Amino acid sequence: MTAGRKDLKSFDFKSCSQFNQIHSRPLVKIQDGCEQNCTYCIVPKVRGKYRSVPYREILNKITDLQKDGFGEVVLTGIHIGKYGVDLSTDSSGKESKISSLANLLEEVVRETSIKRIRISSIEVDEIDSRLLDILKRNNRRFASHLHIPLQSGSDRILKLMGRPYTAQYYFKKIGMISGIFPNIALTTDVMAGFPGESEEDFARTVDMIKRIAFSKIHVFKFSKRMHTLAYGMGNQVGEEIKSERSKILRSIGDRLRNSYIKNQIGKLLNVVCEEMNFENSTVSGTSGNYIKVYFPMDKENFPSLKGKMLGVVANSEYKNGLWGVIN
Repeated sequence: MTAGRKDLKSFDFKSCSQFNQIHSRPLVKIQDGCEQNCTYCIVPKVRGKYRSVPYREILNKITDLQKDGFGEVVLTGIHIGKYGVDLSTDSSGKESKISSLANLLEEVVRETSIKRIRISSIEVDEIDSRLLDILKRNNRRFASHLHIPLQSGSDRILKLMGRPYTAQYYFKKIGMISGIFPNIALTTDVMAGFPGESEEDFARTVDMIKRIAFSKIHVFKFSKRMHTLAYGMGNQVGEEIKSERSKILRSIGDRLRNSYIKNQIGKLLNVVCEEMNFENSTVSGTSGNYIKVYFPMDKENFPSLKGKMLGVVANSEYKNGLWGVIN
């Protein structure tokens, strides 16, 4: 039985919001399920319809995490922009107070004291002016990072994928976000070799990611999934071409990533203390704008500071991120 066929009352919401205790930035799952039906994706068939975790349970979980000393939580789900669509009415038929992601975020800010809230992946058409206003008004509480899947810069391919936006719509929305949050980390997913993707389509994708200058790109080769519309599409792209296009996209992504990291040198970053290398007394953690930051720390201080948020001034590139000192 798929999750989508479970009765709502029997759905284990507690397991949805559970997290790995050793994770220094614990994950709080706020919803499950997807009904978007992208032509390449099996998730709607596997995970079923939208099912939101009751907001009070989410608030209680975040409060417990804050009391346990965690400085950041990551709100996750299969399609978090649809949070609350199934909560539009309660058991008595009355309209629910929390029927959208924006409403939930306002409640999290109002009723919890967790220092930083990170939103995981969210669709571009679900980022509206109200959501951006909440993030702006509470910018000290939200991570300066949004992961917004692009998949392709070609309108023709986006339509074949069943994606609900055009390249121009995506580009304008990103421009709006960047205008409000100049130093925000914008990360994305891009797919190489979707059926029918021509050289021109691919060139449009390359142009789009260069113009936006994402801070990080996750590149995926198209992979045929049974029981999806894309599985039986004609004009399948050969593996060699898919690999070559993936290589090009990753190379561009690496350059953009390095450029974004360099631009953070000299800035004060709020970093969650995550791991320690006891051999060289170096701690690593993640900044609000999704960069791995390394800094020195006395070994005896680490246990009490793990999971806490620290101000770190970045002064040089280091490994896959930055080296800095506690402010």
